[in-house]
Amino acid sequence: MSDNEPTLPPSDDREDPQTVLPASTQGAKKSARSPTGHPNFENYEILEELGRGGMGVVYKARDTKLDRNVALKMVLSGKFATEEELQRFQLESESAARLDHPGIVPIYETGQVNGNHFFSMKLVEGDSLLSRLDEYKSDHRSACELIAKIADAVHHAHQRAVLHRDLKPANILVDEEGQPAITDFGLAKRTDADRELTQTGLVMGTPGFMSPEQASGRKDVTAAADVFSLGAMLYWTITGEAPFQGASGMETVLKTIECDVPSVRTLVPNADFDLNLICMKAMHKEPDQRYTSAAAMAEDLRAWLEGEPISVRRASAVSLATTWIRKNLRTVLGAFLCGAICGVLMGAILGLGELSDLAKTEFAIQEMGDESSRTWVSNFLFLKDISRNWQWIHFLMVPAVAMCAILCVLLVRPKSREVNIAAGLTAGFVASAVALILAGGWGLIGQNSVDAGYRDIELLSTTMWLESDAERKLAQKAMLDRYPGLNEMDTGDRQTLVRRKIMHLQKTGLTPDLWWGLVAAALFVGLPLALTCILSGSLWQQGIRGGQWFGCTWERAAYLLIFFIILSVWFSPLRPATWLLIVGPLLLLVALGFAVRMSSMIWRIAMVPIPFLFMFLIQFDFQAMNGATWQAGKANDVELREQLLHADRRLAQVEDPLSSYRVAIGWLHLEEEQRYQEYCQKASSNFDYAWKPDVASRLAKLCLLRPDLQRAEDLKNVWELTEFASEFDSAENIQWFQATRALAELRRGNYELAHQWNQKSRSNEKTGNGYRHALTHAIDSLAWTELGDMEKARRSLENGQRLHTAGKEKAMSNGHDSTWHDSLVFRILEKEATKKLNR
Repeated sequence: MSDNEPTLPPSDDREDPQTVLPASTQGAKKSARSPTGHPNFENYEILEELGRGGMGVVYKARDTKLDRNVALKMVLSGKFATEEELQRFQLESESAARLDHPGIVPIYETGQVNGNHFFSMKLVEGDSLLSRLDEYKSDHRSACELIAKIADAVHHAHQRAVLHRDLKPANILVDEEGQPAITDFGLAKRTDADRELTQTGLVMGTPGFMSPEQASGRKDVTAAADVFSLGAMLYWTITGEAPFQGASGMETVLKTIECDVPSVRTLVPNADFDLNLICMKAMHKEPDQRYTSAAAMAEDLRAWLEGEPISVRRASAVSLATTWIRKNLRTVLGAFLCGAICGVLMGAILGLGELSDLAKTEFAIQEMGDESSRTWVSNFLFLKDISRNWQWIHFLMVPAVAMCAILCVLLVRPKSREVNIAAGLTAGFVASAVALILAGGWGLIGQNSVDAGYRDIELLSTTMWLESDAERKLAQKAMLDRYPGLNEMDTGDRQTLVRRKIMHLQKTGLTPDLWWGLVAAALFVGLPLALTCILSGSLWQQGIRGGQWFGCTWERAAYLLIFFIILSVWFSPLRPATWLLIVGPLLLLVALGFAVRMSSMIWRIAMVPIPFLFMFLIQFDFQAMNGATWQAGKANDVELREQLLHADRRLAQVEDPLSSYRVAIGWLHLEEEQRYQEYCQKASSNFDYAWKPDVASRLAKLCLLRPDLQRAEDLKNVWELTEFASEFDSAENIQWFQATRALAELRRGNYELAHQWNQKSRSNEKTGNGYRHALTHAIDSLAWTELGDMEKARRSLENGQRLHTAGKEKAMSNGHDSTWHDSLVFRILEKEATKKLNR
């Protein structure tokens, strides 16, 4: 374990709220017991146990020599205590014994009996501060008076080289007159001695009240750590909550290290501003920025009680610098500058992925050897190898917007609502324009213009590499099916019109692309920044400063960005479930409303996970749609239906021929004939990629599974596609093409030809595929059935079933069948063959 990694001490259980408990403390008092079983002390009579912690146990005892009641503390493990436990116990007694202050429980005597080390101290008749929260929470003046007295006692200990290191409400005893007394020096440190029982990386203290340097496990803890704990106790008495809270001790420790202390006014909006400043000063993240001593904090508390100015001032180097800027720049210039910075940051964040894709394309073009095609993107070729994990950078959008909004308010310092709104809108407009130039110019501007002729360009550029007349003929058919009007033109006119059509789309698509680019830039950059600036400026006008102002600005920036990201989903090609698109923004608006109204911290904390939850649900819904055809590979029939429904939603919004083919087969397997027929008709009417042999074979096989559900004109195209695909002897998937050709011959009544094509498909056993061989045997079974040879039909079907089972086991070896649709093709034909055999 590294020295910087905090570790909670394994043997020192600090969960017990008190180390020394008076008889009246509720929840910790043990029932009186007979002294029998307790160690025997010469001058003490043990009356009852008061409480115990991780190291020690405390008894109420009677000093028979001086006739008085005392608190008697001894090592919990008794005579079996380790050397470290004895040293720590000795250090506790020594530390407390050298202190003489009314606010510190005094030590009377130390010693040991039969190997049991103990010390006696004053018995404080009263309650711990922990049990008196309600009293002080409702009376801030009494709370400050109490913390000031505790601070005096802490200062007394610091002057005598003793650091307590575990100040918390449970270790403060308050007597019947309201006088506090510090107890439990079990984690104390002597600063004038070389002895040190802790090690770097070990957390010493109580989570929630310890300082960040204690939580980090640092050894160089100073008096500033106790000052932090004093501020934490003051915070606790005012708000009723510890500054840092988590589900576990370790989570609380991590929050102490990583998070800033929430403002008192966040939890108690009507809390005095100066009292909040005292808390924030005492609990500053950096030790050298806290009060220089516990006495200095006590002085400020008493100054506040007497209505005098406190030592904490709002002025800082940052505020002085921004004041100078404000006096020399007009409001619009400050907002313009912040908007430009935000636009550059957000443009870089949003444009990184697009620039990476451009760099890859630029590199590929240069590999062709055409130096004339070099563009400005060549300066960013180093981005071509960027990891696909670059998307984590999108999380920087929130801090970018928040920091730019904070800077804008600091520069402008709005004194009126009009100035605040003008500054926010100016910053948002400038940020949108800059981000659009840096990021939107490649992605959004081009979807309707540059990319509009993508299919035409792809088909035209591919035809020059087609090797056979059949391919060129089918590619031409694909173009003529896309544009039927070309049938009536000669070759020259066709070329001219297609070229003009592509150029026309690029020109006319530029204007709507610009508008869409502006809308996107406003949704992702401009509006979040403008609204964050306005909301943050409103807080500034109300006099809210410091940590609360920073925290609220970040909170609003996060809500607004998530809101507009969800809203932008409406403009994406793929949309999640409608209820998510409606409920998500509404709940985000509610969360933002709680934040703007400065509602209670309970409500605001409760609303924090809601926007992230809906972002997760939207992402989960996207994944469900995009991964449906993959998840189908490990689904039973019931689960398959659910996955196909997800896929249906996706395919209703985007075009994906391969997924459509798989989903159509799935619906046919589930006997949803109407859905299957709809997919077949949609696929048959789209020949954009049918000039590719694998696409042609797949489309033909889909329609031939149930030819009775196809249109006559579609079946005519199917015969052509199967013949076209089966001609490619050098194709990688030729055996699948041949199996599809066998299925086509079966449907046309050419049963002997079907057998011959199946034999060709099965000829190369080295590259055999279980599903493919099973398919060919199912086709053979159907052909033998039509020829009247039922015995051969049964044997063929049994062979197919055996091969299918073996193929399924092989495919499911990793728990997922990526070719599940091929399995379903066999099962569909298997059902058909079984019915015919059972007639």
